[in-house]
Amino acid sequence: MTHIMYHIDAKYIKLDQSQTTRGHSFKLAKERLSKGVRQKFLTIRTTNAWNQLLAEIVNAPSLNAFKSNVR
Repeated sequence: MTHIMYHIDAKYIKLDQSQTTRGHSFKLAKERLSKGVRQKFLTIRTTNAWNQLLAEIVNAPSLNAFKSNVR
């Protein structure tokens, strides 16, 4: 089983550093934002959906396995 790691610019997406034991280990940190343009950014809008995914989906061995489990 080979895992492919992708480089993500940490300026826009940050992993949650809390030590919670629920869910998967790749949860994204939620930014506190005042009302404005940044609330419409894709990274802000998709954080909750990503954090709610099951660990089996996030840790899929391939992109095709990930895509088939998300549906």
